[in-house]
Amino acid sequence: MRKSAGAGLAVVAMLAGAARADDASPAPAQIARLRTDNSAIVVQDKDTAGVFEVQDDGTIKHRQSGLICPARYPNAAFFHALVYDAGKGLDVGCDYKRPDDKGGANAKLTIFVTKVADGASVDAEFAKRRAEVAQTYPEAKSQGPALTITQESKAALPDVRTEEFLIWMNERDYTTQLIVAVSKGWSIEIRATFSGKPNEIALNAGSTTQDAADAGGDRVMGAKALFDALGTVGK
Repeated sequence: MRKSAGAGLAVVAMLAGAARADDASPAPAQIARLRTDNSAIVVQDKDTAGVFEVQDDGTIKHRQSGLICPARYPNAAFFHALVYDAGKGLDVGCDYKRPDDKGGANAKLTIFVTKVADGASVDAEFAKRRAEVAQTYPEAKSQGPALTITQESKAALPDVRTEEFLIWMNERDYTTQLIVAVSKGWSIEIRATFSGKPNEIALNAGSTTQDAADAGGDRVMGAKALFDALGTVGK
């Protein structure tokens, strides 16, 4: 079984926030460092040869599906390349994490892609992944859809199923989001987990501007990851 990673926010609003977080392009030295660091991660991970390659800009390409995983997200760094089928490359993931100071994580994101048969149902894929969430977090409390897909967006998207859950872990509330789509012969699953409730950002007296930016990024990273994947899988 894979382990990654109320009303949903509107997709358009979430993507606008994600776009603002990405406004600052990395400097050449930062890109070089990302490429070096991400290459070291991919080489060290299991069964990645012939499955993942790190590109010149530090992004991580999955050769079989065409998925391009970002070099990092503004609020989370690339952490692992995941291969679940002994190197065949038909069931994989890109893992991102922002650690906390207790050996855990403030935020975690995984983009999974899995080859599926022609005619595969998004409802069936979602049901399988939802069952995994329920098994991992038996006490999870559903908060409804993780995203609200606007009518304008529906025409340009494959069917998407989403749900978010409130879980109690490490003595605090976390939100975990599940987002599933089927596109061009691949099931795309996004798992985003972050500290706090879905639509609330709690900052204490010692919080910094970066803490606030990271918390905002946590709540849009699932939507952004979905569009990152849909824009590259099958190309």
